[in-house]
Amino acid sequence: MTICLAALVFFGLVSETLDGRPSMSPFDGWVAVLQSDQDPMDDHVELSVAPVVSGAPGDHPQLTYSVAVCGDYPFHGVLLIGGDARLAGLRASGAVAGDADRPVVNALPNPALDDVQSGQRLALGATQAVALDFPEVGPCVQTPSGSLAGSVSAQFTGAAGAGVQRHWDLGWWQAPRYGQAWPRIGSLPGTSASDAGPYAGVDALAGVWARPPATTFRVDGGKPTAGMFVDGAVPAATASAGSGWALTNPFQPSARLIDTDSQSRWEQLRVLAGILLGLAVGVAGIQLFGWLRGRWIERAPEVELPEVAPQPVWQRRTREHRPPVVMDEPRPPLELIAVSVVLIGSAAIWLTRSGRRRSRHTGSGS
Repeated sequence: MTICLAALVFFGLVSETLDGRPSMSPFDGWVAVLQSDQDPMDDHVELSVAPVVSGAPGDHPQLTYSVAVCGDYPFHGVLLIGGDARLAGLRASGAVAGDADRPVVNALPNPALDDVQSGQRLALGATQAVALDFPEVGPCVQTPSGSLAGSVSAQFTGAAGAGVQRHWDLGWWQAPRYGQAWPRIGSLPGTSASDAGPYAGVDALAGVWARPPATTFRVDGGKPTAGMFVDGAVPAATASAGSGWALTNPFQPSARLIDTDSQSRWEQLRVLAGILLGLAVGVAGIQLFGWLRGRWIERAPEVELPEVAPQPVWQRRTREHRPPVVMDEPRPPLELIAVSVVLIGSAAIWLTRSGRRRSRHTGSGS
């Protein structure tokens, strides 16, 4: 009975892991670019988010935020980073094109903006503010990939405050399904995607700001490694492969991915667990049959034997002198128990080693 229960639990855990789905709660962070309303606001701005390592693995992945500007007028604005999208060890990365000054990063404890249209005061919480000043901006030339060529740009890299990848784990076991939840890109917290301002800054953000009207927002999740494919994305991914988005309105993307190699291994393991469960049920059936048979024999009525002719004393055996019949408790075959234990142990070792190989493969593929 113990073997049957163990096999049932093992089958249930394998099935739960195979079908497990990670939490897809939104990433609690945001990135936005605002421009001073003193500028003509005719430039085209591109704001992008990309991981340093494809897929952004880890609890605090390295992310890069990029701002590119092209057009006919100087650009004066600010990059705002809030919530878990803030970068620890934030540093300027990549070359700053043109005659743009090296940006300055300020950590603001709780800046506020007044939404002029709605009259609402927006408390942004802990925010990183990066001043963007591009005195000279080149004309816009779009490349086949959709990015802006000839534009001035600035890039910033650091460790995010929370993980982008989401997993469903059961102890040391990891489900084959993954999730990606990215920061909201383009709009301020508490505002809709269509609310472009203007915003009246308070204290540290003094001045009047607005979202640039011509903006492209990009999130590049990276190309999936071999054996992985995107099962779904919200909003629909615009990249031909992998999780990637390029839209003209603010959005907060997420994606579901499946590791087909891991899924295949788990499916094979579930078949093995089903076989073990069948063997265990068979053992339990043997035990139950033996127990019921023993109970039936114990409760069987005694039968009076007919009298027979007297026999010599040395040949006569009375009921009292007969050796008692002892019914051994039925036990499952020891070979079946040994095989079941070996199979369960081998399956556990195989799964652990497969997980380690997959982790090494993922690391090398990144």
